[in-house]
Amino acid sequence: MKMTPLKRSWLFAGLTLLVIVYMAVAWFLTANAAGSRLCQGVLITVHDTSEIHFVTPRELSEELGDLPKTARSTRLSDIDIDSIERMLYLFDKIERVNVNKLSSGKILIDVWPMRPVARIFDSAGHSYYINRAGKRIAAEPGYYLDVPVIKGDFNPDFPATSLIPLIDYIESDPEWRDAISMIEARGPGDIILVPIIRGHVINIGDSTDYPDKFRRLKLMYSKVMGAKGWDFYREISVKWRGQVVGIRRNAVTSGPEYMLDEQNDEEASVTTAELDEGVKAPVQADKPIPAAKAKLERLQKEAKKEASDEKKSETQVPKKPEKEPKKEKRTPNI
Repeated sequence: MKMTPLKRSWLFAGLTLLVIVYMAVAWFLTANAAGSRLCQGVLITVHDTSEIHFVTPRELSEELGDLPKTARSTRLSDIDIDSIERMLYLFDKIERVNVNKLSSGKILIDVWPMRPVARIFDSAGHSYYINRAGKRIAAEPGYYLDVPVIKGDFNPDFPATSLIPLIDYIESDPEWRDAISMIEARGPGDIILVPIIRGHVINIGDSTDYPDKFRRLKLMYSKVMGAKGWDFYREISVKWRGQVVGIRRNAVTSGPEYMLDEQNDEEASVTTAELDEGVKAPVQADKPIPAAKAKLERLQKEAKKEASDEKKSETQVPKKPEKEPKKEKRTPNI
């Protein structure tokens, strides 16, 4: 018997409804069975590729308390995997954690240990490691991580993570990585690099324009430091755009003794700013070096002029006043 299109539609709708009801009942029965199913154990996997394994499954098992021992007598529905994740995130050595219930009935805990990028020393004597997110790890005597060392005090306005781009730049260049021993953060605008070769420090200013600053620093080393010596300057500054300033170690004055002034982006000319003993020309961090240089030249000219005037006044011999001509005595006419 041939079915009409209307009957075929009704048949198709009825079969679809039966499938939906079957799936709903099956899901309910499966969920109910899974909820009453006992946990089959806890698996802990530590994804650690570093040489120093400072997070172990045994250590994490202790952080979980009684769960590893009581898991097999606990229903899966009674185990809150979200609370497990939150608890493990409080452990300072963990960077990321993921907890799942497996179809086998076991709880799988995947842990990624912290990957420190720097070790911090603050003025209070505290020492700790940080990761890229700024999370801290206590520095324990039991392990040592070969990461860049930063000395300084940080706050929400000037976090330690603001120096991570500088760390990345230094680590990406083998020459600078081998040359820099420590970073000292005196403030957001005074970041100091301490070279392995002692004798001077490098002020790179703020955390911007690293390629240009390090290019100028290399130019200073190649043109000047080889001839002057590594300990001739107590500080080399590249914080001002287009210039390198060297402050002499035993300078009588507080101004810059040496300047490298770039004429354009490709070439740089080296000029010397000699300071007289009586000239005071401090370099202020809030003023551009060209202004300080102009002030220095003006002060030098004024000092030299004053010295010249004083010398003239001391050596000049005053002229004797000319004698008045004697007046002739006249005999009065009688």
